[in-house]
Amino acid sequence: MAWLDCIRLVTLSHPSRGPKPVRRTSETRAVCIRDRNASVYRKDATCTSPSPPSSANSSTAPSSPAKHSTSTTSHARLSPKRHPGSVDAPSRASSPRSGRGATTSPSHRRLSASCASSIASSPARVRPFEVRAGQILRVSQVSGDQCADLNVFNLHDYREAMHVGRTRTLHGIHPDQGSFLWSAPPRERAMMYLLTDDAGLNDTLFPRCSAAMYESMFGFDEHTNCADMQAEAQREYGLTPDDVHDSFNLFMATRVNPDGTCEVVHQHTPADAFVELIALMDVLAVPNVCGNDIFRTSNYALRPLDVTVMDAAEADLAAVPGLRAHRSQRTPAAFAQPLIRTERSLRRDPEYSPTFARTPVTTERIEVSLDASGAALLDAHARRDLYGDDDEAALRDLLISWWVASHA
Repeated sequence: MAWLDCIRLVTLSHPSRGPKPVRRTSETRAVCIRDRNASVYRKDATCTSPSPPSSANSSTAPSSPAKHSTSTTSHARLSPKRHPGSVDAPSRASSPRSGRGATTSPSHRRLSASCASSIASSPARVRPFEVRAGQILRVSQVSGDQCADLNVFNLHDYREAMHVGRTRTLHGIHPDQGSFLWSAPPRERAMMYLLTDDAGLNDTLFPRCSAAMYESMFGFDEHTNCADMQAEAQREYGLTPDDVHDSFNLFMATRVNPDGTCEVVHQHTPADAFVELIALMDVLAVPNVCGNDIFRTSNYALRPLDVTVMDAAEADLAAVPGLRAHRSQRTPAAFAQPLIRTERSLRRDPEYSPTFARTPVTTERIEVSLDASGAALLDAHARRDLYGDDDEAALRDLLISWWVASHA
């Protein structure tokens, strides 16, 4: 399947807006309190698993991934026991993006065995979460209107990280329920799937706030900020501030103005809203409370968030559209230079010999004859403001733009 076919599938298939999913009611709700001395939020109670579901609603996927066939190929449904490292771009034959209410009731899930408690994230304390393939990361509001930043890394190769630019290209500037979080080229693999989105307020336009931003704009640098919080949280896993990437912004309302500028606007996120992301590979997920309280990002306040990791139910796994691997999705095994540098400074390799793919580039001229009606259509639709009297360039523009629109 062509890459443009993939773009068409993930950008033009919109979720139907059904009823919101039922929230978990059998989990003990931990109470978030204020620690006056440490000025951080913590939990006094721990999470407990709900009563085991019936066999008809098992909370784990079967040991053998279920198959669903298409006219061209078959695609394996994600199983928490199966690492889907080679499957990514959704196939044309897969089901469209699932709408609200298409996921299973959260009461049919159970907390991950590695989750001793549901963690309250605050600007003073950020924790990374190991989320295995087939598990769900839930980020929940506590009092509402709080933005969160999210970084995601391949747990087994940190150089594969979520790429906000690729995600924005495929799902728009405000990805919502039914969207994927993608890694950067040349891997371009789906890392997580946005299973549930109560608020529908996610942003891919704005980068993380930083100390330098506050100092350059307002003259002070001692202020909570996402860049420093992410760097400190990731340091637990040996990563450096250079490894922090652009964030996927949860619960953040933004818009593009007519003059092309981008703007953060007030948000109205209910206190019971949450977002659930299902891992499609083993990942390290780092959500943090946005440290910006002097913009409208979180309505000029800092509030805690609940973060929970739980095993997905079988219906959750089935809600993820089928995924297909592509030859162009390359891992380090296919890199001409697979070794990660340890030396910081850059020096030219005197033995380097270029081996660029698909070179040399050649141009083939194709003669096109237009009858009177074709010439009239060209005159009617040609971008004369761009190409003037250059019919060749105008026709090439029309032909290629039509092809892209009809195949994407």
